[in-house]
Amino acid sequence: MPLLPNTLISGFTQQFRAARVTGAQDAAQKFAQIYFDYAVTAASAYGPFIPNGTEKPRLEALLAAAFSIPVGAAPVVASAWGAGIQLFWVGAIFGAGAGSAVPGVPAIIGGLSGALSNPLNTPESAAALMASAIDTGTRTLLIAGPSGPVPVL
Repeated sequence: MPLLPNTLISGFTQQFRAARVTGAQDAAQKFAQIYFDYAVTAASAYGPFIPNGTEKPRLEALLAAAFSIPVGAAPVVASAWGAGIQLFWVGAIFGAGAGSAVPGVPAIIGGLSGALSNPLNTPESAAALMASAIDTGTRTLLIAGPSGPVPVL
């Protein structure tokens, strides 16, 4: 099945509209679950994505650390998303031996930095911009892979 960016958009919008988040860890768990729900539909030349249980906790840990920083740290949050998504896929699809230069991560960081630093964004526009950056980066990562082209099925 293909990746479905609407999964990200609806999940992010819901979180941005939520009245209360109980802290950085709670927010990290919710956002990591949204990404996991999106990612579980992916397939690559290596086969379908079959979670091994380590992907979501890796992303959660990086997001929780970034979310604990005071408001206004958009580049830190963007970098945490990029690093978390890289760890998510490198272990799950490409294996632990994959290199550290993974295509797609710069697109995630750049797109998220812009989306998160605009205080005029509505929940809907922030969610759409975030989803676009994350979807573009994830697709690039899955197509290019850490060491050459890997077509997405």
